Amino acid sequence: MSEEYPPANERRAAQRVFLMSGVRIGSIITLLIGLAMARDVIEGFPPIFAYILSIGGMLAFFFGPYALVRHWKRRDHGWENEE
Repeated sequence: MSEEYPPANERRAAQRVFLMSGVRIGSIITLLIGLAMARDVIEGFPPIFAYILSIGGMLAFFFGPYALVRHWKRRDHGWENEE
């Protein structure tokens, strides 16, 4: 028997779940750093930078995994040229 364990599709699914979790955790960290800058817990940065970082963290949290799934669906269905 030459079956590999875990199968390739299960490995790919596990890698994708891990990557999506990493994107979410990174987004939360970015958001918290931005909020800490806005509250002057982390000093030395202009407030606009803190607000941009906070908003970027929120957007990445909500739309980052969605963008990854769209990218993976395009690749899995062959709608993109793979090089």
